[in-house]
Amino acid sequence: MENSFDTESLLQKGIAFAEKKDYQTAIATLDRAIALNPQSAEAYYQRGQARYHSGSREAAIADYDLSLNLNPRQVNVYLSRAKAFFELNSLQSSIIDLQVALNFDPNCDRAYKLWANVCIRMKEYNRAIDCLKQAGKIYLDRQDRESCRFCIARIRQLERHQSAERGEVTNREFLQQIRQKINRGQLKEAFDDCSWLLQLDPYDAEAYECRGTISIELGKGDRGRQDLYQAARYYRTQGNLVEAERIERRCLELQLNNAF
Repeated sequence: MENSFDTESLLQKGIAFAEKKDYQTAIATLDRAIALNPQSAEAYYQRGQARYHSGSREAAIADYDLSLNLNPRQVNVYLSRAKAFFELNSLQSSIIDLQVALNFDPNCDRAYKLWANVCIRMKEYNRAIDCLKQAGKIYLDRQDRESCRFCIARIRQLERHQSAERGEVTNREFLQQIRQKINRGQLKEAFDDCSWLLQLDPYDAEAYECRGTISIELGKGDRGRQDLYQAARYYRTQGNLVEAERIERRCLELQLNNAF
């Protein structure tokens, strides 16, 4: 009983540290909880979450694996692992986890929305639209009108994107058009175009970099740096360390300039 109480106490403390974004302390605390009770599926999951948010995707997946080995019916763990696989571009592994999650919970809206993002990454836009329609139906049944409208808006964006692709306008070419708008001083329109691209693919590093640059030009430095940090993060996820380090240096230069 004493070990059980200590494990639960450490688990709650670890979660509290993670909520404060003190991920290293959270991980160390959850290490202690696991040492006391190696059969705690929740402790492995929470340590995986802390590792995920600290940027260690592979280590997070290892913890999700351990959690599921102990309790294979955790929908939230399959969703978390699917998201980590997605960000590592292991798209088929992500799809498998989403399928399992939906087998356990056919009304899991988060699974359908993530699956839509996977399909977008694979350029399977019709499948992405089908996933968003499924999510929209779930929201409609729940009378969650705002989330339903979001799905409808995403579907319309994908339909416009398909039309653009049929006209042979790629994302890269669209970004080039955005940069031309920046050069012409059409910053607000360029900003909106970047946001549209990020609605289509929330992990587009180039779009984040472009929007961050626009925000800085508009005098919104904090917002701009947030987008630049996101750009660096997703360049790293793609294995493009040169671009990631370039953006990180730029962020440091902006911080230094604001310090004087």
